[in-house]
Amino acid sequence: MKTIGITYFLTAMISLMIAFFNNPFMLNLTNTFTIIGLLLLILGLFLYLERNGYFDVIGYTFGRVVKFHIKKKDLTPEDKELYSEFHTYINEKSQKRLSRSNAILYVALLDIITSLIINMIWF
Repeated sequence: MKTIGITYFLTAMISLMIAFFNNPFMLNLTNTFTIIGLLLLILGLFLYLERNGYFDVIGYTFGRVVKFHIKKKDLTPEDKELYSEFHTYINEKSQKRLSRSNAILYVALLDIITSLIINMIWF
């Protein structure tokens, strides 16, 4: 909850700084909350997908292609057996993966909701 509050405070301060330097204050305030909220939403969704293993196929394929192009004599027996199957790669990646909160997604939604509320009140 503390990270959500700090991140939301920072986005609100950035929005207010941008809005103060432009003439129609409320229009710029809603625009900045919306833009920052959408950027954070994109970043948060990307991080959420990465944490849930959506991009594991890309990492596995890249590792296999690199091993294919390395000379066979340079590979150790451990390297040859390492991640020989996709299932073992997925299991090891899921064990190493840290579970983090979705604070960026919550802040993005708060920014977008704040923008909608300001839009409904003043416009």
